[in-house]
Amino acid sequence: MWGDPHVLTCDGFGYDCNAQGVFTLMYNMVWNIQARLTNVYSAEMKKVIGWNNYPTASWAVDMAIQNKEDDEFPLMQFSFEEDHDKDAFSAEGSIANTHWNPNHKLRWCEGDCDSDNDCLDGLKCFRRDRRGKDADVPGCTGRPLTDMDYCIKDPDQQNSDDNVGEYTGCMYNIEYDSYIYVNGRKYHDVDSVEGCRKMCENHSECDKFTYHVTNKCKMATADAKFKDVDKGCSDLYSGDVDKCGWYEEKYKSQNGKQNQGTLTMNKGCQLSYFQDGDSKNIEDMEDGDYFWRSDDGDSYAQLGDHKDKIYIVYKMKSGHNSQITLDRTGGGPGRDWGCHWNIYTCLPMDDEDDKEGFETSIGLLGSPDKDKSNDWMTPEGDIVDIPTHWEDGGWHATRGQAAYDYCTEK
Repeated sequence: MWGDPHVLTCDGFGYDCNAQGVFTLMYNMVWNIQARLTNVYSAEMKKVIGWNNYPTASWAVDMAIQNKEDDEFPLMQFSFEEDHDKDAFSAEGSIANTHWNPNHKLRWCEGDCDSDNDCLDGLKCFRRDRRGKDADVPGCTGRPLTDMDYCIKDPDQQNSDDNVGEYTGCMYNIEYDSYIYVNGRKYHDVDSVEGCRKMCENHSECDKFTYHVTNKCKMATADAKFKDVDKGCSDLYSGDVDKCGWYEEKYKSQNGKQNQGTLTMNKGCQLSYFQDGDSKNIEDMEDGDYFWRSDDGDSYAQLGDHKDKIYIVYKMKSGHNSQITLDRTGGGPGRDWGCHWNIYTCLPMDDEDDKEGFETSIGLLGSPDKDKSNDWMTPEGDIVDIPTHWEDGGWHATRGQAAYDYCTEK
């Protein structure tokens, strides 16, 4: 599974699952693998719409992996999210479109909420049933589902300096009432929020700045005040130079320190790691170090490829190895496609006992039995018919409404 996201089953069947929630990728005699998918940010959503794809997209920010064959193998959770839940699994494992636990709070532009209590602090539940089922969701992109209500930013907090926007320390879609002109220009070319912050640092009068995802930067003095953006203007990030734009340099906070216990992966992505529900300090890990390793060294979770990948290897009781690879991807915090996971699984299928056990797998990655037609299923394992359409001289799985419905309804 990769991207926003695309799924390729073990039998080679491809489809898109552009939904939000916690999904079981694979559940069998050895693995219970779950991924938490959340909304992509606005800039990425505009690209998806421009590609004429189904008008919603998500990415995997949490991965949780449980070994069902070996009790010594710990429950592992790898997260790029600040609002993660450490209790990743229910007793039976999660099912499609089910959150980690009943107390999970919905993030910005996530649904379905019934009240403000269902949303993270600072967000409100936007009840579309009171405004008509076709009502747009303020501040969110994509096509909202007719029967869902969504968490949005509290309009009463939009002009508060303390409000935290889409990225840590920045205000989203808020700008200032005045800006500094340099050589007759107030717009300056930069390639990231971080670059805009650095430009402000190097100007003697700059204390605040605004960055637009079209790679434009505007600098402001300490006297500048927040104001609402002009109609039709969006994807702005504004904030103080000592708060906003601290991403690749280990997510510096106001006191200039790295987030405690997190590992800075490639592109500045901050990784949190939970083992059997407990947060682990991994900030000093280097390539080749282990998150966990069995006493005999045959099974392990290891950091590698210039802090870009995590290799999870398990030597099964049959003596064969099974491997999961987590691949960090995206341009990094504040840049295109942020920080999210791609995941690849490798199952040994030479031994008949292993093969028979894996062929009963359920989850988004299908059942590895060389039959693509049975790779869509209910959480109970009942086969779901796969709709197809004719394209470029062959039959292809749909990447639209039917695939979305399969991910969210089955």
